[in-house]
Formats: sequence, C-alpha cells, structure tokens
Amino acid sequence: MHLTEKENIIRLLLSGQKENIRLGLQLVNSLSIDISDLKYMIDILCRWHGIPHLSSFANKLYHIGQKRISGVDQNITYLPAEIHYLAEVKEMYLTYNTLKIIPNEIGYLINLLILDLSNNHLESLPMEIGNLTNLSILNMSNNFLSCIPSQIGDLRNLNALLLFANRLTAIPQTIGNLNSLEDLKLHFNELTFLPCEIGRLENLVLLSLSGNQLIHLPHEIKYLTRLQELDLRDNPISDSEKETIKTLLPSCKILF
Repeated sequence: MHLTEKENIIRLLLSGQKENIRLGLQLVNSLSIDISDLKYMIDILCRWHGIPHLSSFANKLYHIGQKRISGVDQNITYLPAEIHYLAEVKEMYLTYNTLKIIPNEIGYLINLLILDLSNNHLESLPMEIGNLTNLSILNMSNNFLSCIPSQIGDLRNLNALLLFANRLTAIPQTIGNLNSLEDLKLHFNELTFLPCEIGRLENLVLLSLSGNQLIHLPHEIKYLTRLQELDLRDNPISDSEKETIKTLLPSCKILF
C-alpha cells in the first residue's frame, strides 16, 4: 500500500466525523494490509494526534487487522483510553499479560463479539462492560476479580461466560437476564450462594461451580431444563442437599 493511501486513511480516521471514520475503517478492511503497515498507521495517527499511548500498545500486538486484535504474553500492563479508536474490532485476545484495570472506554467497542482478558491481574470490571451487547464470549478467568458489575446482565447475546479462578464471593442477580447463555464457568472462586435468578437461564447447558464454598443451591435450578452437566465438586454440600439437587435436576449429569 502506498504512503498516500495510508495518509488518506489516517486523515479519515482523525477527522472526528462519523462517516469519514467509517470509510477509513472500510478501507483498512478492504485493502491488503500487513501488520507492519497497520502498526505504522497507528503510530502515525498517534504522533499526529499527540497520543503516544495507543502507539506503544500497538507495538505489543502481534496481530491487528481484519477486525481482530491479539497480544498474548506480551507484558501489556494497561489498556490506553484511546482504545476507543478501535471501535470496529470484533475480537480481542489479550491473555497472559499483567493488566490490572480496564478503562471505561472499553464500552465504545460495541462491535466486539469475543473479549478474552483471561490470565491477567484484573481486580474489577467497569460498568461500561454492559455496553458490549454483541458479545458472544466473555473470558475473564484467572484474574483477581472479587465482584462483577450488575451491568453484566445487559449482555443478552452472551453464549459463554468464563469467570473461573477469581475471587468472586457473589454473582449479581442480573445474571438471570442472560437468556442466550449456554456455558457458565464459575469454578475456583469463593461463592457461598447463588442468586435464585440463575433459574432463568433457560438455555444453560454447562454449569461449573467446583471449588467454591456452596452449601446449597436455590430450588430455582429446577427450571434449568436444558442443563446437561453440573459440576459441584469440592463444595461443602451435605448428603441430604445432594439428594435434593438430584431430585431437582433428574436428567442432568451432576458431579459431587
């Protein structure tokens, strides 16, 4: 791609006008651009606009293009607020880094279908995560999360929610709004109870709760008629409660 084409795309992206930005992103996706070209473009854009953070972030990515960003095990320590410039991205994989905070601007990435920030050092999620209503897979496993914002319930297209190996002590009631959810992994946390709203997850197929502090489950689990496997290993559940759970889910494979 010639420099003039790059400059044209950069000018469109920097214009601040919605139609120009859309056109610039269409050009990025339609032209044959390799990673070095894209990083070069971002670097030019950042220098021009006086925002070095996005440029240094881009240098950590080994794949950026075709609406996909990947930077695995690149010692990425933060996401710059300028990430909102990448609003057309559909997949983001930033696993095995040292991220501690997700900026509120993540909420601008409304076209995201997959967000994988597993194996980082995240302690919280911004409520703007609820803006990502097109998400089908959200993976925040192996972090240091102690709570989940109630806005998680706005992700009604979510098929898989992976929150295992964190420090969660509770799950918000709004989880019951995730009507499309099929796979919910909450193992290796510090959960002592589940909200009764979990019974509204009518499409749930897999539910992993092993390695928590659960004593009993809400009776509303009987409404999980499509549930095929429930993992409750390594929880302090009494024998009588185990029998109750079996009665509530007679067709489900249950692991105690």
